[in-house]
Amino acid sequence: MEKKLTAKADDSGLVQNKGPIRAPTNLHVSVHWDYQPDICYCDFGDNCKFLHDRSDYKHGWQLERE
Repeated sequence: MEKKLTAKADDSGLVQNKGPIRAPTNLHVSVHWDYQPDICYCDFGDNCKFLHDRSDYKHGWQLERE
C-alpha cells in the first residue's frame, strides 16, 4: 500500500498564525497635535499655513457706512 499525502496545515510546512499577531518593530506611528496654533500676520491670506488674526479687518458694510 502506498501512503498518500494529505493537505494538512501541519504537514505542508505553512506557517499559520494562531492568536494575536505582534506589531512590526520596523514601523513607528507618530501623531502631532498642535493645540497652540501660531498666529500669523502675513499677506498670503488663506494660502498661509498659520492661523491669521483678522480682528482688525472690517466687513464691506462697515466700510460703506464710514
